[in-house]
Amino acid sequence: LALLEGNPGRRPIRKEPEPPEGIPEPPDFLDEYGREEWDRVAWGLNAMGVLAEIDQNVFAAYCDAYSVWRRAMEARAELRKGGDKMAGIIMERKNGGKDISPLFRVARQAKEEMIKCAAIFGIGAEARARLAVEPQKGGGKFKGLIGAKRK
Repeated sequence: LALLEGNPGRRPIRKEPEPPEGIPEPPDFLDEYGREEWDRVAWGLNAMGVLAEIDQNVFAAYCDAYSVWRRAMEARAELRKGGDKMAGIIMERKNGGKDISPLFRVARQAKEEMIKCAAIFGIGAEARARLAVEPQKGGGKFKGLIGAKRK
């Protein structure tokens, strides 16, 4: 409305950012899980207008943290197959005491890094609300961009 009717406060009208063109290529250092996550999420971030070439490294950090987290969770699942539900979470020390498993620490740290990076891109309901973007629900590449509510 401000563009059509003019800004009553006479301040300059802020220009809305244009969604970036295309999806940046994933870096070569991502492993198969990191690349899989890149391919799964990048198109949606691009459609929301929050992933551009300049963001490649931050998004790669998210994908890498996802890969580490996923591998740690798979390793925990393998350990639990032996029947011990706490395997991969609690470990016994040589002196008979118990401690948090290094595998659990790796999974927790990777999860925290993944969540921090994800929030930057609006991944998650709370993060999307802060960025005032809506995820694309399938369809064409530009579906959801026209007529989307902007704040």
